[in-house]
Amino acid sequence: MNKNWIIMAFVLLLASCAAPYQVEQSTDKFSDPNQPEIYRLTHNKIMSDYLGVAADDELRPFVMRNRESGKVVTAGVDLIVSNTSAGIAGDYLMIRPGDKLIFLADGERIELKAVASDIDHTVSTPLASVYVTRRDEARYLMTAEQLEQIAFATKLEFKAQGRNSYATWPRTNFTIMTSFRDNLKRFYNEQVRPFL
Repeated sequence: MNKNWIIMAFVLLLASCAAPYQVEQSTDKFSDPNQPEIYRLTHNKIMSDYLGVAADDELRPFVMRNRESGKVVTAGVDLIVSNTSAGIAGDYLMIRPGDKLIFLADGERIELKAVASDIDHTVSTPLASVYVTRRDEARYLMTAEQLEQIAFATKLEFKAQGRNSYATWPRTNFTIMTSFRDNLKRFYNEQVRPFL
């Protein structure tokens, strides 16, 4: 096979793993008109392995803005933690309201508490093997200033705690994706900063 084709295929693989930047408005004509409008990043993969293949974990920032003034009311993040395993091994973190998400943003500790959480799973059968992906989802509220600290930190590490276990990022043999950091900064600059 031609060397150029191999390089091109590898570049396409890396590009396909990057988290796309896409913001959606979560409120519509059926939403309570007395509640703020919500804008959120729809995808934001956190890590990739040494080949550039993204893991399923995501951290999706959101902002709530007053419907009349357009000013920021509050900000937050939705965390999706996946645990893919063969057969029935693996488990949920079991994040509950009140459980912590702790960021170290350039060494400064930012502690958030879950305000909502859920668990779900998917089953797939590639190559005649059964894989179960267990997924924890949790929502955490924060100030716009805390979101800015997290988005623009030069060094960022974080840990989610649940009833059964915990997860940390970055994980061993994975690195934080450039697109993850770029998406956080862009979201803050476009959806938060102009509305403070």
